[in-house]
Formats: sequence, C-alpha cells, structure tokens
Amino acid sequence: MREAVRGYAVAVLEAVERDRLERLAGELGSVRRLLAGSPPLREVVSDGAIAAGARLGVLEELLAGRVLEATLKVIGFVLRAEPAPEVPPSLESLAERAAAELTRAEGEPPLDPPVGRTALKDRVEGYAIALFEGVEQRSQLDDIEDGLFRFARIVESVPSLAATLGDQNVPEPVREDVVGDLLEGRTQPLVGQLCRYVVRNARGRELVAVLDWLVEVTAAERGRRLADVRLAVEPPPDLVERLENALSALSGRRVEMRVQQEPALMGGVVAVVGDVMIDTSVRHRLELVRAALSEVPLKGGLSDWVASGNGRTAPDGPGGAADGGGQPGTVEAGTRQADEADGGSNGQEESSGNG
Repeated sequence: MREAVRGYAVAVLEAVERDRLERLAGELGSVRRLLAGSPPLREVVSDGAIAAGARLGVLEELLAGRVLEATLKVIGFVLRAEPAPEVPPSLESLAERAAAELTRAEGEPPLDPPVGRTALKDRVEGYAIALFEGVEQRSQLDDIEDGLFRFARIVESVPSLAATLGDQNVPEPVREDVVGDLLEGRTQPLVGQLCRYVVRNARGRELVAVLDWLVEVTAAERGRRLADVRLAVEPPPDLVERLENALSALSGRRVEMRVQQEPALMGGVVAVVGDVMIDTSVRHRLELVRAALSEVPLKGGLSDWVASGNGRTAPDGPGGAADGGGQPGTVEAGTRQADEADGGSNGQEESSGNG
C-alpha cells in the first residue's frame, strides 16, 4: 500500500464516527471478499489498460447505495493512486487497517509504522488531500497555507520546541496538546489538524522539512482550484456556469474561473487547471489541420510548388496568369503548371532513352 493511500485513509477514518467506523471496516472487508471471490471482477479492477475512472465506475455501479460514501471515497482514491495490479492487495491492507483502528484505544501509539522522509511526505500529502476535499472556497486554502508556513517558522526558530515535537518518546497526546496550545484560536482548525498529523509521524529534524512540504502541497492544491480560461468572445453567464461545472467535475474539486478574452483564438475555449490544459479553439484545430497536411506525400513538382508558396500567387509562364492558362493565385493554375513541368521532364527522359 502506498503511503499516500495510507495517509488518505487515516484522514477518512478519523472523520468517521465510531459506529460508522465499524461499518466502514466491514464494508472494506466485504469488498476484499468480493474481489477474491470474483476473478473476472478482480481482473478488471487490476487491469492497467483500463482507465482508473472506468474501473472505479464498475465498482461504483456494484456498490452505490450499498456502502457508505466514505467507503467509496477510499476505494476511489486507491484506484487513482495505486498502480492497477496493486489495487486488490491495497484494498485488503486497508480493510485490515480499518479493523485494527476499531481496537485501538485512545492515547495508544499510532498504528502506522515509521517511514523515511520521502515516504512520510507522501503519507502527509495523502492525508492533506483527503482534508482538502472538504474545503469549498479557494480563499480558505490561502489561510491554511499561511497558517502552516507560520507554524513551521515558529518551530524552526525555537529549537526546544522542535526537539519536543519531534521526540517520539514524548507521549503523542502531550505533543498534540502543545500544537493545540500554539494554534487554537489563531488559525483555521484544519491547520491544527494537519500540524498534529505531521507531529504524530515526523521525527527529529525532519519535522520542519515535512511542514514546509505541506506548505507546498497546499499551494499546489490552491493552484488546482484556479482555472485560467480564454475565449474568443465575451461568454454569456450561462456558458461560464457550464464551463465552471465541467472543469470542476474534470478536476475532482470545485474550481474558480479567471476568464480572459482572446480574439486570436477565433472560437472555442482554452482552459488550464493546474497542470492540465484543454484546447478546443478554432486556431488550435487549424494548426492541427496544417500539421496533418504538411505530412501528406505529393507527387513530382506539386510538392515543390506547395513548399514554395506558389499556391498564393501563380507565376508568369506556362499555366500562369501571363498566358491565360489559369487565374492568378488559384490552385488550378499552379496545378496545371506543375503537371506540365512533370510532363516536360518525362518527355525529355523518353527522348533521351530513344536516342
């Protein structure tokens, strides 16, 4: 199981009430048994040739209305984050992890094993992604990023504080209380939740590094919530609303649009959300057509004629405007000239051969 999946699952498990936690653990166990008892379904879920969305759709069709929304969230993240062949074993591990959470008493050490800094960053990122799914406004992420940055600088500037928070021998509740005392009432609750999770998992000098990484993760999430949209003309309000809904569905999170008018696009839409770009503009389509035509093989002199740009202005001479062989600047005139040039060349070759 990837550490990002572990972190995401922990956030979901923490948000579920105790009675529902038991149900969630049972549902994950049922999904594990379902995959084990149905080789065709297991094959579909673990087939990398099938898009993650399509594989998730198969499971959602089977499970919708039968399991908790939290169960579907965890399964969906597993399908997006894990390599396809690792999905079934990852779901098995999550079922075991959820069942173990039921028996964990408050104040006991965390169930998740210590890992290196890189794996810990992945775990923290998964945890943050789960929490960010509940953030409606992009402006909230600005406040969260600022709060995380300030907390990281406080920890960095006070060595004794960093030593206490990064010491795994200090009981977890004590370290979490220190975080609460520092942040309560001074920033958003989500900042405290994120910082407590980092403190729970990070050790020693890696504490500040992981907090700084969490700031970067928050900034990236904020960027994914903003869609830069360019259109050839000023869009009507209903189109803006439809675009916003479509881009939100595509990115899996609510996005805000920044709309700009760019007449050079000639029509269509160009949208950039995070590192994803969608270009349906007329200009882009024309560029694709031009690129495709440039690869079409043409016979004899016609290819040279196209490359020279004579399709725009036919030259004087045979087939040109000067001798009335065609209209200036027409494809007909240029084609006739090219054909006659090819014919003359062939005639010379035949004469030479007969001699």
